[in-house]
Amino acid sequence: NYRTPSEIMDVAHRVLEEIDPEQSVPRSVRDSGFAPWALKTTTEELESTVRRCIESESHPGITAVIAGSEVVADLAGIASETVSVLSVKDVKGLEFDTVLIVEPADILDESPRGMNDLYVALTRATQRLGIIHVESLPAVLDGVAAAELAFDS
Repeated sequence: NYRTPSEIMDVAHRVLEEIDPEQSVPRSVRDSGFAPWALKTTTEELESTVRRCIESESHPGITAVIAGSEVVADLAGIASETVSVLSVKDVKGLEFDTVLIVEPADILDESPRGMNDLYVALTRATQRLGIIHVESLPAVLDGVAAAELAFDS
């Protein structure tokens, strides 16, 4: 696997093991140097938190905000020339420099193949992965380090 760096594949491997413990997992051939992170927020602050995470991104490239369909509709105003707000079905086969997954529990709950959809969302990033959530993270994502992002007020 060249597209997805090892730091992100470490997270994705846990999802694959949940889908099929006997499946052979892809091995990444490169590192990005960026550890995936998770940031807890509130329902009231969700949109502003996503915006601040995008604004704090100091690396060039294209960002995808991936969420369940209801949240995609709520966050549609965030889209720009360099930021796409998409559902999992919209991102299959695509890749982005940075991926922000918003409320992964919604992705799991939205489809009978929720775990597969979460895997797809995780593996769209070619460099950086962040997870923004209101609800508790699904157990399969427990290993993702809590972010300590500082935003200018």
